[in-house]
Amino acid sequence: MMTSEASGTKLSTSMKFYTFLLATYAVLLLIRMPDILIKRRFWAEEGEVYFHNAWNERWYDALFAVHSGYLNLSASIATLLAAHLVPLEFAPLVSTTFALFIQLCPVFLLITGCVEWLRNRVTLTLALLLLLACNNTGEVWLNSITSQFHLALCAALILALPAAGGWLGAFRAGLLVLAPLSGPASIFLTPLFFLRAWLDRSRARLIQGGLLAAFGVLQVLMVALHPDPGRSVGIGPRLLILVMYIKHLIEPLFGRNYAARVASRLIETVTSGGPVLPEITITLIAILTIVITAWKTADPVVNWLLAGGATIMALSYFGSLAPHIGLLVVGGGGRYEYAPGVLFGLTLLGISKRSEGWVKAISTVLVIWVIVVGMHDYFRDNRFFDTGSTWTKEISRWRADPSYRVQFWPVGGGSWRSQLGDPHLHDGGD
Repeated sequence: MMTSEASGTKLSTSMKFYTFLLATYAVLLLIRMPDILIKRRFWAEEGEVYFHNAWNERWYDALFAVHSGYLNLSASIATLLAAHLVPLEFAPLVSTTFALFIQLCPVFLLITGCVEWLRNRVTLTLALLLLLACNNTGEVWLNSITSQFHLALCAALILALPAAGGWLGAFRAGLLVLAPLSGPASIFLTPLFFLRAWLDRSRARLIQGGLLAAFGVLQVLMVALHPDPGRSVGIGPRLLILVMYIKHLIEPLFGRNYAARVASRLIETVTSGGPVLPEITITLIAILTIVITAWKTADPVVNWLLAGGATIMALSYFGSLAPHIGLLVVGGGGRYEYAPGVLFGLTLLGISKRSEGWVKAISTVLVIWVIVVGMHDYFRDNRFFDTGSTWTKEISRWRADPSYRVQFWPVGGGSWRSQLGDPHLHDGGD
Protein backbone atom coordinates (compact mmCIF):
# COMPACT_ATOMS: atom_id res chain seq x y z
CA MET A 1 0.00 0.00 0.00
CA MET A 2 1.31 3.45 -0.94
CA THR A 3 2.07 5.65 2.09
CA SER A 4 0.67 9.18 2.32
CA GLU A 5 4.19 10.56 1.89
CA ALA A 6 4.77 8.51 -1.28
CA SER A 7 1.31 9.50 -2.56
CA GLY A 8 2.09 13.17 -1.93
CA THR A 9 5.42 12.86 -3.73
CA LYS A 10 3.74 11.24 -6.74
CA LEU A 11 1.10 13.99 -6.84
CA SER A 12 3.77 16.68 -6.62
CA THR A 13 5.72 15.07 -9.46
CA SER A 14 2.58 14.89 -11.60
CA MET A 15 1.75 18.53 -10.93
CA LYS A 16 5.26 19.56 -11.97
CA PHE A 17 4.95 17.56 -15.18
CA TYR A 18 1.52 19.02 -15.99
CA THR A 19 2.77 22.54 -15.27
CA PHE A 20 5.75 21.90 -17.52
CA LEU A 21 3.44 20.68 -20.30
CA LEU A 22 1.18 23.71 -19.99
CA ALA A 23 4.11 26.13 -19.98
CA THR A 24 5.81 24.41 -22.92
CA TYR A 25 2.58 24.47 -24.88
CA ALA A 26 2.20 28.20 -24.21
CA VAL A 27 5.75 28.81 -25.45
CA LEU A 28 5.04 26.83 -28.64
CA LEU A 29 1.93 28.95 -29.24
CA LEU A 30 3.89 32.17 -28.85
CA ILE A 31 6.97 31.30 -30.90
CA ARG A 32 4.95 30.16 -33.91
CA MET A 33 4.44 33.78 -34.96
CA PRO A 34 6.66 35.93 -32.71
CA ASP A 35 5.88 39.16 -34.58
CA ILE A 36 2.42 39.06 -32.98
CA LEU A 37 4.16 40.01 -29.73
CA ILE A 38 7.04 42.00 -31.16
CA LYS A 39 5.01 44.22 -33.49
CA ARG A 40 1.73 43.83 -31.53
CA ARG A 41 -1.23 42.74 -33.57
CA PHE A 42 -4.95 43.26 -33.80
CA TRP A 43 -6.24 40.81 -36.39
CA ALA A 44 -8.75 42.03 -39.01
CA GLU A 45 -12.19 42.56 -37.41
CA GLU A 46 -10.58 42.25 -33.99
CA GLY A 47 -9.18 45.73 -34.63
CA GLU A 48 -11.44 47.26 -37.24
CA VAL A 49 -14.72 46.28 -35.57
CA TYR A 50 -14.26 45.18 -31.95
CA PHE A 51 -11.40 47.39 -30.81
CA HIS A 52 -12.90 50.32 -32.71
CA ASN A 53 -16.14 49.79 -30.77
CA ALA A 54 -14.32 49.36 -27.46
CA TRP A 55 -12.33 52.54 -28.02
CA ASN A 56 -15.13 54.75 -29.31
CA GLU A 57 -18.41 53.41 -27.92
CA ARG A 58 -19.94 53.04 -24.48
CA TRP A 59 -18.74 49.83 -22.85
CA TYR A 60 -22.11 48.08 -22.91
CA ASP A 61 -22.65 48.96 -26.59
CA ALA A 62 -19.20 47.54 -27.39
CA LEU A 63 -19.75 44.44 -25.26
CA PHE A 64 -22.94 43.43 -27.05
CA ALA A 65 -21.98 44.52 -30.57
CA VAL A 66 -23.18 42.18 -33.31
CA HIS A 67 -20.89 41.48 -36.26
CA SER A 68 -21.34 38.96 -39.10
CA GLY A 69 -24.80 38.28 -37.69
CA TYR A 70 -23.84 37.10 -34.20
CA LEU A 71 -22.35 38.07 -30.84
CA ASN A 72 -18.68 37.39 -30.25
CA LEU A 73 -18.36 38.03 -26.54
CA SER A 74 -14.80 36.75 -26.32
CA ALA A 75 -13.68 39.37 -28.88
CA SER A 76 -15.75 42.09 -27.20
CA ILE A 77 -14.37 41.32 -23.73
CA ALA A 78 -10.78 41.05 -24.95
CA THR A 79 -10.85 44.37 -26.81
CA LEU A 80 -12.70 46.18 -24.01
CA LEU A 81 -9.94 45.09 -21.63
CA ALA A 82 -7.36 46.15 -24.22
CA ALA A 83 -8.95 49.60 -24.58
CA HIS A 84 -9.27 50.36 -20.87
CA LEU A 85 -6.60 48.46 -18.91
CA VAL A 86 -3.35 49.64 -20.47
CA PRO A 87 -1.95 52.55 -22.49
CA LEU A 88 -2.97 52.39 -26.14
CA GLU A 89 0.50 51.36 -27.29
CA PHE A 90 0.16 48.08 -25.34
CA ALA A 91 -3.49 47.36 -26.16
CA PRO A 92 -2.91 44.48 -28.63
CA LEU A 93 -0.93 42.58 -26.01
CA VAL A 94 -4.05 42.42 -23.81
CA SER A 95 -6.24 40.84 -26.48
CA THR A 96 -3.39 38.49 -27.42
CA THR A 97 -3.05 37.43 -23.77
CA PHE A 98 -6.80 36.82 -23.61
CA ALA A 99 -6.61 34.69 -26.76
CA LEU A 100 -3.63 32.80 -25.30
CA PHE A 101 -5.66 31.97 -22.19
CA ILE A 102 -8.55 30.66 -24.30
CA GLN A 103 -6.17 28.64 -26.45
CA LEU A 104 -4.71 27.01 -23.34
CA CYS A 105 -8.13 25.93 -22.08
CA PRO A 106 -8.30 22.74 -24.23
CA VAL A 107 -4.88 21.78 -22.86
CA PHE A 108 -6.10 22.26 -19.31
CA LEU A 109 -9.24 20.23 -20.01
CA LEU A 110 -7.19 17.30 -21.31
CA ILE A 111 -4.76 17.46 -18.39
CA THR A 112 -7.56 17.49 -15.81
CA GLY A 113 -9.93 15.24 -17.77
CA CYS A 114 -9.43 12.04 -15.73
CA VAL A 115 -9.37 9.92 -18.90
CA GLU A 116 -7.69 6.59 -18.24
CA TRP A 117 -5.78 6.41 -21.50
CA LEU A 118 -4.54 10.02 -21.12
CA ARG A 119 -2.89 9.35 -17.75
CA ASN A 120 0.15 7.98 -19.56
CA ARG A 121 2.59 10.88 -20.02
CA VAL A 122 3.58 9.94 -23.56
CA THR A 123 -0.06 9.66 -24.64
CA LEU A 124 -0.95 13.00 -23.04
CA THR A 125 1.99 14.63 -24.78
CA LEU A 126 0.82 13.19 -28.11
CA ALA A 127 -2.68 14.55 -27.41
CA LEU A 128 -1.32 18.05 -26.86
CA LEU A 129 0.80 17.82 -30.01
CA LEU A 130 -2.38 16.97 -31.92
CA LEU A 131 -3.85 20.28 -30.71
CA LEU A 132 -0.96 21.99 -32.46
CA ALA A 133 -0.60 19.74 -35.49
CA CYS A 134 -4.14 19.00 -36.70
CA ASN A 135 -5.45 21.48 -39.29
CA ASN A 136 -3.23 24.10 -37.69
CA THR A 137 -4.27 27.14 -39.72
CA GLY A 138 -2.67 30.37 -38.54
CA GLU A 139 -6.08 32.00 -38.85
CA VAL A 140 -7.09 30.77 -35.38
CA TRP A 141 -3.81 31.64 -33.67
CA LEU A 142 -3.69 34.19 -30.82
CA ASN A 143 -6.53 36.50 -31.77
CA SER A 144 -9.77 36.99 -29.91
CA ILE A 145 -12.16 36.91 -32.87
CA THR A 146 -11.33 33.26 -33.57
CA SER A 147 -11.22 32.27 -29.89
CA GLN A 148 -14.77 31.08 -30.55
CA PHE A 149 -13.39 28.05 -32.39
CA HIS A 150 -11.16 27.09 -29.48
CA LEU A 151 -14.19 27.50 -27.21
CA ALA A 152 -16.16 25.18 -29.52
CA LEU A 153 -13.31 22.68 -29.16
CA CYS A 154 -13.57 23.09 -25.38
CA ALA A 155 -17.30 22.38 -25.48
CA ALA A 156 -16.71 19.19 -27.48
CA LEU A 157 -14.02 18.07 -25.02
CA ILE A 158 -16.35 18.72 -22.09
CA LEU A 159 -18.97 16.58 -23.84
CA ALA A 160 -16.49 13.72 -24.26
CA LEU A 161 -14.64 13.86 -20.93
CA PRO A 162 -16.00 12.31 -17.72
CA ALA A 163 -18.20 14.75 -15.79
CA ALA A 164 -16.57 16.68 -12.97
CA GLY A 165 -17.78 18.62 -9.96
CA GLY A 166 -16.32 21.26 -7.68
CA TRP A 167 -14.13 24.02 -9.06
CA LEU A 168 -13.35 22.03 -12.20
CA GLY A 169 -17.05 21.61 -12.92
CA ALA A 170 -17.54 25.35 -12.37
CA PHE A 171 -14.69 26.11 -14.78
CA ARG A 172 -16.27 23.91 -17.43
CA ALA A 173 -19.62 25.58 -16.83
CA GLY A 174 -18.00 28.98 -17.42
CA LEU A 175 -16.66 27.79 -20.76
CA LEU A 176 -20.12 26.50 -21.71
CA VAL A 177 -21.54 29.96 -21.01
CA LEU A 178 -18.86 31.89 -22.91
CA ALA A 179 -18.70 29.51 -25.89
CA PRO A 180 -22.24 29.98 -27.29
CA LEU A 181 -22.06 33.74 -26.69
CA SER A 182 -18.87 33.91 -28.76
CA GLY A 183 -20.07 32.13 -31.89
CA PRO A 184 -22.55 29.58 -33.21
CA ALA A 185 -20.26 26.54 -33.52
CA SER A 186 -20.54 25.26 -29.94
CA ILE A 187 -24.34 25.53 -30.03
CA PHE A 188 -24.43 22.67 -32.54
CA LEU A 189 -23.39 20.33 -29.71
CA THR A 190 -26.47 21.03 -27.56
CA PRO A 191 -28.47 17.95 -28.70
CA LEU A 192 -25.44 15.75 -28.02
CA PHE A 193 -25.21 17.02 -24.43
CA PHE A 194 -28.87 16.20 -23.83
CA LEU A 195 -28.45 12.82 -25.54
CA ARG A 196 -25.52 11.96 -23.30
CA ALA A 197 -27.44 13.20 -20.23
CA TRP A 198 -30.24 10.79 -21.12
CA LEU A 199 -27.95 7.85 -21.91
CA ASP A 200 -25.82 8.34 -18.78
CA ARG A 201 -28.74 9.37 -16.57
CA SER A 202 -26.47 12.23 -15.57
CA ARG A 203 -27.65 15.37 -13.81
CA ALA A 204 -24.28 17.01 -14.49
CA ARG A 205 -24.67 16.46 -18.24
CA LEU A 206 -28.20 17.84 -18.07
CA ILE A 207 -26.91 21.02 -16.42
CA GLN A 208 -24.18 21.33 -19.05
CA GLY A 209 -26.70 20.92 -21.85
CA GLY A 210 -29.00 23.42 -20.15
CA LEU A 211 -26.25 26.04 -19.99
CA LEU A 212 -25.34 25.54 -23.64
CA ALA A 213 -29.01 25.65 -24.64
CA ALA A 214 -29.93 28.71 -22.56
CA PHE A 215 -27.11 30.90 -23.79
CA GLY A 216 -27.30 29.36 -27.24
CA VAL A 217 -30.89 30.58 -27.52
CA LEU A 218 -29.63 34.13 -26.97
CA GLN A 219 -27.11 33.68 -29.77
CA VAL A 220 -29.70 32.15 -32.10
CA LEU A 221 -31.94 35.15 -31.40
CA MET A 222 -29.11 37.48 -32.39
CA VAL A 223 -28.53 35.52 -35.60
CA ALA A 224 -32.24 35.68 -36.41
CA LEU A 225 -32.44 39.43 -35.75
CA HIS A 226 -29.21 40.27 -37.61
CA PRO A 227 -29.05 38.09 -40.75
CA ASP A 228 -25.74 38.38 -42.60
CA PRO A 229 -26.23 38.61 -46.38
CA GLY A 230 -22.75 37.18 -46.91
CA ARG A 231 -23.61 33.91 -45.17
CA SER A 232 -24.69 31.22 -47.60
CA VAL A 233 -26.49 28.53 -45.63
CA GLY A 234 -26.50 25.05 -47.09
CA ILE A 235 -23.99 22.66 -48.61
CA GLY A 236 -24.74 19.62 -50.75
CA PRO A 237 -23.60 16.18 -49.57
CA ARG A 238 -21.31 15.77 -52.59
CA LEU A 239 -19.43 19.00 -51.91
CA LEU A 240 -19.33 18.29 -48.16
CA ILE A 241 -17.66 14.93 -48.80
CA LEU A 242 -15.12 16.56 -51.11
CA VAL A 243 -14.32 19.24 -48.51
CA MET A 244 -13.76 16.46 -45.98
CA TYR A 245 -11.48 14.72 -48.48
CA ILE A 246 -9.25 17.79 -48.80
CA LYS A 247 -9.36 19.18 -45.25
CA HIS A 248 -9.56 16.02 -43.15
CA LEU A 249 -7.75 13.43 -45.26
CA ILE A 250 -5.27 14.93 -47.71
CA GLU A 251 -4.17 17.94 -45.66
CA PRO A 252 -3.45 16.15 -42.34
CA LEU A 253 -1.87 13.15 -44.07
CA PHE A 254 0.24 14.90 -46.72
CA GLY A 255 0.59 18.54 -45.65
CA ARG A 256 -0.74 21.84 -46.91
CA ASN A 257 1.47 22.18 -49.99
CA TYR A 258 0.49 18.85 -51.49
CA ALA A 259 -3.14 19.35 -50.44
CA ALA A 260 -3.18 22.71 -52.22
CA ARG A 261 -2.15 21.04 -55.50
CA VAL A 262 -4.76 18.31 -55.09
CA ALA A 263 -7.41 20.89 -54.20
CA SER A 264 -6.59 23.01 -57.25
CA ARG A 265 -7.11 20.05 -59.58
CA LEU A 266 -10.26 19.01 -57.73
CA ILE A 267 -11.81 22.50 -58.01
CA GLU A 268 -11.21 22.42 -61.77
CA THR A 269 -12.87 19.02 -61.96
CA VAL A 270 -15.87 20.10 -59.90
CA THR A 271 -16.44 23.37 -61.78
CA SER A 272 -16.15 21.61 -65.15
CA GLY A 273 -18.54 18.84 -64.12
CA GLY A 274 -15.88 16.13 -64.19
CA PRO A 275 -16.00 12.82 -62.27
CA VAL A 276 -15.16 12.85 -58.55
CA LEU A 277 -16.18 9.28 -57.70
CA PRO A 278 -12.68 8.20 -56.56
CA GLU A 279 -12.43 11.04 -54.02
CA ILE A 280 -15.95 10.40 -52.74
CA THR A 281 -15.31 6.66 -52.45
CA ILE A 282 -12.04 7.13 -50.54
CA THR A 283 -13.69 9.57 -48.14
CA LEU A 284 -16.70 7.35 -47.47
CA ILE A 285 -14.42 4.38 -46.80
CA ALA A 286 -12.38 6.50 -44.37
CA ILE A 287 -15.56 7.66 -42.59
CA LEU A 288 -16.90 4.11 -42.30
CA THR A 289 -13.54 2.82 -41.04
CA ILE A 290 -13.14 5.39 -38.27
CA VAL A 291 -16.78 5.04 -37.17
CA ILE A 292 -16.52 1.25 -36.92
CA THR A 293 -13.15 1.23 -35.16
CA ALA A 294 -14.25 3.96 -32.72
CA TRP A 295 -17.44 2.03 -31.95
CA LYS A 296 -15.51 -1.19 -31.35
CA THR A 297 -13.40 0.47 -28.67
CA ALA A 298 -16.57 0.72 -26.54
CA ASP A 299 -14.96 3.79 -25.01
CA PRO A 300 -17.44 6.67 -24.50
CA VAL A 301 -14.67 9.28 -24.66
CA VAL A 302 -13.57 8.09 -28.10
CA ASN A 303 -17.11 7.92 -29.45
CA TRP A 304 -18.17 11.34 -28.14
CA LEU A 305 -15.00 12.93 -29.50
CA LEU A 306 -15.92 11.59 -32.93
CA ALA A 307 -19.55 12.66 -32.61
CA GLY A 308 -18.60 16.16 -31.49
CA GLY A 309 -16.09 16.59 -34.31
CA ALA A 310 -18.52 15.37 -36.97
CA THR A 311 -21.29 17.65 -35.71
CA ILE A 312 -19.17 20.80 -35.57
CA MET A 313 -17.64 20.01 -38.95
CA ALA A 314 -20.88 19.38 -40.86
CA LEU A 315 -22.84 22.31 -39.43
CA SER A 316 -19.91 24.76 -39.61
CA TYR A 317 -19.36 24.03 -43.29
CA PHE A 318 -23.14 24.16 -43.79
CA GLY A 319 -23.35 27.73 -42.44
CA SER A 320 -19.96 29.13 -43.44
CA LEU A 321 -19.44 32.56 -44.95
CA ALA A 322 -18.73 33.00 -48.69
CA PRO A 323 -19.39 30.50 -51.53
CA HIS A 324 -18.99 26.95 -50.28
CA ILE A 325 -16.85 25.91 -53.25
CA GLY A 326 -14.16 28.06 -51.61
CA LEU A 327 -13.96 25.53 -48.77
CA LEU A 328 -12.07 23.25 -51.15
CA VAL A 329 -9.21 25.75 -51.20
CA VAL A 330 -6.52 24.88 -48.66
CA GLY A 331 -6.78 27.67 -46.12
CA GLY A 332 -10.24 28.66 -47.36
CA GLY A 333 -12.51 28.77 -44.32
CA GLY A 334 -9.60 27.41 -42.30
CA ARG A 335 -11.19 28.48 -39.03
CA TYR A 336 -14.04 26.02 -39.58
CA GLU A 337 -11.74 23.02 -39.88
CA TYR A 338 -9.59 23.49 -36.77
CA ALA A 339 -11.85 22.11 -34.01
CA PRO A 340 -13.12 19.13 -36.06
CA GLY A 341 -9.57 18.34 -37.18
CA VAL A 342 -8.31 18.22 -33.59
CA LEU A 343 -11.28 16.12 -32.45
CA PHE A 344 -10.70 13.62 -35.26
CA GLY A 345 -7.01 13.46 -34.33
CA LEU A 346 -7.87 12.80 -30.68
CA THR A 347 -10.36 10.16 -31.79
CA LEU A 348 -7.60 8.41 -33.69
CA LEU A 349 -5.36 8.61 -30.62
CA GLY A 350 -8.12 7.11 -28.50
CA ILE A 351 -8.57 4.29 -31.00
CA SER A 352 -4.84 3.57 -30.85
CA LYS A 353 -4.97 3.29 -27.05
CA ARG A 354 -8.21 1.29 -26.79
CA SER A 355 -7.66 -1.20 -29.61
CA GLU A 356 -5.48 -4.25 -30.12
CA GLY A 357 -3.54 -5.90 -32.92
CA TRP A 358 -3.32 -4.37 -36.36
CA VAL A 359 -5.89 -1.66 -35.57
CA LYS A 360 -3.72 -0.44 -32.70
CA ALA A 361 -0.56 -0.56 -34.82
CA ILE A 362 -2.03 1.28 -37.81
CA SER A 363 -3.78 3.95 -35.75
CA THR A 364 -0.63 4.58 -33.70
CA VAL A 365 1.44 5.03 -36.86
CA LEU A 366 -1.21 7.39 -38.26
CA VAL A 367 -1.24 9.51 -35.09
CA ILE A 368 2.53 9.92 -35.17
CA TRP A 369 2.46 10.61 -38.92
CA VAL A 370 -0.23 13.31 -38.57
CA ILE A 371 1.81 14.98 -35.82
CA VAL A 372 5.00 14.89 -37.92
CA VAL A 373 3.23 16.34 -40.98
CA GLY A 374 1.37 18.96 -38.96
CA MET A 375 4.43 20.12 -37.03
CA HIS A 376 6.36 20.32 -40.30
CA ASP A 377 3.76 22.85 -41.47
CA TYR A 378 3.54 24.54 -38.08
CA PHE A 379 6.10 27.28 -38.65
CA ARG A 380 5.69 27.45 -42.43
CA ASP A 381 3.44 29.47 -44.73
CA ASN A 382 2.20 31.85 -42.02
CA ARG A 383 3.24 35.06 -43.77
CA PHE A 384 -0.34 36.17 -44.32
CA PHE A 385 -1.08 35.85 -40.61
CA ASP A 386 2.17 37.06 -39.03
CA THR A 387 3.12 39.99 -41.24
CA GLY A 388 1.79 43.45 -40.61
CA SER A 389 2.49 46.97 -39.47
CA THR A 390 4.08 47.78 -36.12
CA TRP A 391 1.36 48.95 -33.75
CA THR A 392 3.42 51.60 -31.95
CA LYS A 393 4.29 53.23 -35.29
CA GLU A 394 0.63 53.24 -36.27
CA ILE A 395 -0.32 54.95 -33.02
CA SER A 396 2.48 57.51 -33.43
CA ARG A 397 1.12 58.39 -36.88
CA TRP A 398 -2.38 58.74 -35.47
CA ARG A 399 -1.23 60.97 -32.62
CA ALA A 400 0.57 63.18 -35.12
CA ASP A 401 -2.42 63.23 -37.48
CA PRO A 402 -5.83 62.49 -35.90
CA SER A 403 -7.35 61.91 -39.34
CA TYR A 404 -4.98 58.99 -39.94
CA ARG A 405 -6.81 55.65 -40.14
CA VAL A 406 -4.89 53.11 -38.09
CA GLN A 407 -3.83 49.98 -39.99
CA PHE A 408 -4.61 46.55 -38.57
CA TRP A 409 -3.37 43.16 -39.75
CA PRO A 410 -3.38 41.76 -42.40
CA VAL A 411 -1.89 44.58 -44.44
CA GLY A 412 -3.05 44.74 -48.02
CA GLY A 413 -5.46 46.87 -49.95
CA GLY A 414 -6.07 49.09 -46.95
CA SER A 415 -9.05 46.92 -46.04
CA TRP A 416 -8.49 46.72 -42.28
CA ARG A 417 -8.31 50.28 -41.02
CA SER A 418 -10.14 52.35 -38.44
CA GLN A 419 -10.51 55.94 -37.33
CA LEU A 420 -9.85 56.12 -33.59
CA GLY A 421 -11.04 59.68 -33.09
CA ASP A 422 -9.32 62.62 -31.41
CA PRO A 423 -6.23 61.43 -29.49
CA HIS A 424 -6.30 64.49 -27.23
CA LEU A 425 -9.85 63.71 -26.21
CA HIS A 426 -8.92 60.14 -25.33
CA ASP A 427 -5.73 61.19 -23.55
CA GLY A 428 -7.77 63.59 -21.49
CA GLY A 429 -10.15 60.79 -20.59
CA ASP A 430 -7.22 58.70 -19.36
